[in-house]
Amino acid sequence: MACIPILCQIMCEVFRYFGSVLIDDRVTGLYERFTKVLAKRRDRSDWKEKLASDLNNLGSAAFDALIDNRSELWDLEFDCESVLKTEPGESGFIQLDSVTNSDFEERKIVTFLHKSFQEYSAAYYFAHLYDENKEKFSERLKQINSDNVFAMEYVLRFACGLLKESPATEEILEHVQKQQTIQVHDVNSCWHLEGGNCRESRSLEVQTLVRVLLFETGSTKMVDKLDRPTYVQCRRPQEDWISLQHYLKCVRELQCPVFSMLRCVAFYGTYLHGRVKSLALLVHPSLYSFTAHVNDMVDDDVDDLISIFPPERTRDLTVLDLSGNYLNAPALVRFSVHLGSLPKLDPDKIRYVSTGDYVDVNEMVSVGFALGSLGILFESPIRVVIGAETSQGAQVGQ
Repeated sequence: MACIPILCQIMCEVFRYFGSVLIDDRVTGLYERFTKVLAKRRDRSDWKEKLASDLNNLGSAAFDALIDNRSELWDLEFDCESVLKTEPGESGFIQLDSVTNSDFEERKIVTFLHKSFQEYSAAYYFAHLYDENKEKFSERLKQINSDNVFAMEYVLRFACGLLKESPATEEILEHVQKQQTIQVHDVNSCWHLEGGNCRESRSLEVQTLVRVLLFETGSTKMVDKLDRPTYVQCRRPQEDWISLQHYLKCVRELQCPVFSMLRCVAFYGTYLHGRVKSLALLVHPSLYSFTAHVNDMVDDDVDDLISIFPPERTRDLTVLDLSGNYLNAPALVRFSVHLGSLPKLDPDKIRYVSTGDYVDVNEMVSVGFALGSLGILFESPIRVVIGAETSQGAQVGQ
């Protein structure tokens, strides 16, 4: 979290107030502590009650504003005297301004100092609404649909973090999963499927989002509420990786057979050095494509790569992309020898294995000969990157 400027600043404020305090990777816990710091700093008496009241009153209007894609709240949208009496810069959460409308009436307008503060207020209201009015909670949940589900990600994350293992969390997870099958579009990927293109649907992004929501709850008991994944990807090095590790932990503890439909696994820009073994569960016999692109893997990780691709789990593996990692030619050959020795893996199915841009051309020629002698044929030739120039296997000597 310290990589994100606003979260780094919040962490500094929390540490300054609470001293040495353990903060996990769940963003909800950090914001819970931060709002307490602001409330205590503003008014030390009855701060808990005032904080809950302010967040609830602001939260309803903040939720409506987010649904309408607005960042400003007008004074008529909520009833919160303590908020309206706040001096500029006093709360550290919001700021108040006075504007004059066309009828020369002075109005108060509330803006949040950061969008995440608005999202936390909306989530606080939304999460507590379940116990107060379940019907109203369901109505609010329906306002989150396929058009805005990703825009409301942090509201959902905060809400799940506040609700934890509440039945309301199950409703949220089930509702979000229903937003899966809307847009389908063609994309290019380093794990090309038939014809050089693949079809990536909205459902893939929703599956990733739902795992993030599950992680935010801290629960290991609701993994069976999630649809079986067809595709696992990590594009965001922090949220996607951490939530995937939590998901895998839940699967191990509950021994849930959830990967029978898994076809594609892809990691982009995620630090995998020393972490490869933790991915073993993802290598399922149903797996068609495995991509680990620019993941800082080095020669030391080859033994772990070999260990997670046993013969009984690679019979359908067709696309393998290890491009952009720091695998030297001997390590690449050693891994390829293992792939060629798997009795259920047709060497012709391994289409694409690439190294990073540091490999010597002469080494790549030797790799080409070594792979050819193993009978490992590549539909896409080995790619060699020399500086900014890219040459294909047939042009390796250029």
